Amino acid sequence: MMGALSDSEIVAELFGENDVRHAFRSTPRKLVVLTTAELIDDMNAQLAKAQLTDKVETRVWSASQDALAEEAIDSYVVFAPSQEEEILAALGEASPKLHGFYRDFYPRAACFGWARPAPKGSERIDFGYAILSTARSGSTLLSELMALNGLGRPKEHVRHPLATSLTGPHAQARFARFLEVASRYATYDHVLGTKIISHFADGVVDAVDASGVLAFLRELPDFRLVLIMRQNKVAQGLSGWRARQSKTFHIRSADDLQNYKSAPPVYNYAEIAERYEWTVAEEDRFLESIASFTRALGGAAPPLAVCVYEELESQLAAETARLLEFLGRPNPTPDVNVRIQKL
Repeated sequence: MMGALSDSEIVAELFGENDVRHAFRSTPRKLVVLTTAELIDDMNAQLAKAQLTDKVETRVWSASQDALAEEAIDSYVVFAPSQEEEILAALGEASPKLHGFYRDFYPRAACFGWARPAPKGSERIDFGYAILSTARSGSTLLSELMALNGLGRPKEHVRHPLATSLTGPHAQARFARFLEVASRYATYDHVLGTKIISHFADGVVDAVDASGVLAFLRELPDFRLVLIMRQNKVAQGLSGWRARQSKTFHIRSADDLQNYKSAPPVYNYAEIAERYEWTVAEEDRFLESIASFTRALGGAAPPLAVCVYEELESQLAAETARLLEFLGRPNPTPDVNVRIQKL
């Protein structure tokens, strides 16, 4: 579980996330981060490390700041994890370009949607669902199958940066705002699809109040859950170890396959055994978290279907059709022409 981090530690944590780096890079012209004097050196170091200094400038914020409308600047983003709300309040409505990192920037960045409008069909959500899994248990395959059959584009919207926001007196308001904004940017053609991987959700489940989830589910009465599990834990652990060693987590093209094969594994059985033990323990912990949260939601807990990866792989069309039926979008002849290949 992720413990409480200082603002300085949060800077490093955030820049380790591809969605944050991608959002900064996708800003059309330039973005200014307004931060505190204590954090500016840390920010500059991380921006340099990520090669983002041409896209992002940092400034120490000031209550008398009157330069929030420079024509060459696309956006001003307040980044001060423990002080964001207070700084935004002090700046008031200084500029329509002014945003809070947790209030505005990250909910869209988590959906790779910072620099684009909300997707087509996001103005109304007909129904939503979440795929739940531990790492290397087939969630990417299942996500591609759902997307192929018109059920949104489920991706990992709940990641470590969300957990860093859920501390202090503003935690629940930040969580509600994340759900509000991210759900729009994760909705395609009126379907909200998301994916929750156990280790990415570390810190989130313990930090959020069930009332926040209940309020969200009231707006989505047809929300459902699909839990995908892998029976062969040795294969799952080995897949995780191999992906980390090769730095190839998914194969979707001939180039991906070539890169994966270009570095033959040097097997370290102690590391593989450790990964196997982590995999087993992680699934046990995740299942208990799901059960605990389901109990907290009571009668409002969404319906849940279980999918076994080995059965999905061996009976691709039949299992896909079964899950589409569960999700209320029956299709006896689903499209199963996925690009993802097994690692």
